[in-house]
Amino acid sequence: MNTLRNFNSALEGWTLDLGFQVESQDLLRVIEVVSRLEKSARIADWSADSAQWACDPDSESIVLAPYVADLMAFFSLAGGATEVYLPFEEFGQLACRVRAKGAAASVESKTPNQVQLGLVATGIYGQSIHHTDPVIKPASVVGCELKKYSAASAVISLRAKYKKEDLDRDSYRRFENASAQGPLAAVFHILAQTEGRIILLVPDSLLFKPGAGRSLREYLLTGRRVEAVVSLPPGAAQGLKGACSILILNTVLASEQVLFVRVTSELLTNADTQPLKFRQVGALIRDRAEGRLSSLVNANDLLTDDFNMEASRHVTGRVATHRQIQTEYTTVSEHFEIIRPRQHHMGLKGVPVEEVQAQDIPSFGLIRHATKLSVHDLEGPNSFEFFLKANDVVICIKGAIGRVGCISKAPLPGPGGWVSGQSVAVLRSRGTGYAAHALMLYLRSPKGQAGLRRLVVGTSAPTIQAKALKGLHIPILTAVQSDMTLEVLEAETDIDYQIEQLQQKQSKISSFLWPD
Repeated sequence: MNTLRNFNSALEGWTLDLGFQVESQDLLRVIEVVSRLEKSARIADWSADSAQWACDPDSESIVLAPYVADLMAFFSLAGGATEVYLPFEEFGQLACRVRAKGAAASVESKTPNQVQLGLVATGIYGQSIHHTDPVIKPASVVGCELKKYSAASAVISLRAKYKKEDLDRDSYRRFENASAQGPLAAVFHILAQTEGRIILLVPDSLLFKPGAGRSLREYLLTGRRVEAVVSLPPGAAQGLKGACSILILNTVLASEQVLFVRVTSELLTNADTQPLKFRQVGALIRDRAEGRLSSLVNANDLLTDDFNMEASRHVTGRVATHRQIQTEYTTVSEHFEIIRPRQHHMGLKGVPVEEVQAQDIPSFGLIRHATKLSVHDLEGPNSFEFFLKANDVVICIKGAIGRVGCISKAPLPGPGGWVSGQSVAVLRSRGTGYAAHALMLYLRSPKGQAGLRRLVVGTSAPTIQAKALKGLHIPILTAVQSDMTLEVLEAETDIDYQIEQLQQKQSKISSFLWPD
């Protein structure tokens, strides 16, 4: 009864047109998850995935771990696709991520109500869903031809049962290959509907077993359609028996080499066991990088008797073991221009601005406000260069020496804009590809702080001179490392937001004692 009252209370302020129907037990599971999170002060942890993992464990539904859905959506959109084909959706886990990234989702599902519920739970409304089995009756048809998509993603469970006579009657000629039978018909349907990249979650048995699976592997490898195979750790998908992998195919660009990646907890988490991540894996696929957990194999070498495509068979781990990797360095001036602080005064001719000072730089680095009112003369030389911009790195060179932050968003240059205070220098990117947030995180680290302390001169008024700052050595980062720094910053920002929310809640706890 409490759950029902809570839900009715929520509906009073909900403007969504409830034009779809869901099973009562599914809706109750969602409500119960939200109630548990609210009672434990973890409502910020809510997502559609929280509800999906609460599904009936005895059902045959397949539910992806959140990081797996993140990976599949990331791979689907990596080539710049503006629309992704999503057949066989069960809960909308892929659709909600694709839509959240601004791309269109073409969804075909045998459980449209569950998909709609998952989308609404993540704040996505107005998504049309075709209620159909795509193999028997595809909905994405233009005229008498199948609509072609530049990207597609799906889970292939191998549970679907299709009769041979139904597949033989197909007017689109999707199932002419000998291995296009039974559940593998789903794979050939997606191949026929896609001109571009295909992301499939498949049971590992499909990568090594004989029979129709072997014929499918032969077809894909001889056609050079396999870009990568990403082996996932246990627990990647609830409801899918055994281990599973992400298979990345491409029907347009031939792949003479196949990248095999073995995803482990080491690759997914930080040393301090932070939540699962996926950007490092995404960077490995993007750069097709070899390492202890990844290997590039020539497609010709895979044309063996069994056409085995298990990642564990091809990732040897020898690359990193026998190679010493030494950190290389560059200098700040190679990648960033240094803008020295300019003195601003109230009362001078100019426009009102706000100065960023040391106290405006939070411990986690992203600057959200400037506190000191001042005036900036627009008639001076290069006057607009002194306005702070997004991705500027600011560093205290006097006073609180070494305090460093990054500008995420800033007002437009001109009246109300942000400028740096007298003790704050600005490091502005030269556009060489060195990420500003990566520089900020390095300078904030113990090693970066030690480097900055070595630059300090003077005793009565310690300072860091611009010339010395220009020559400061900073590490050359790989694409994986750069992506990791972004993930670290996003995690820190999320924690800071949660702290802010808890502080607001804390300030209101006693408000009922002395009402106005």
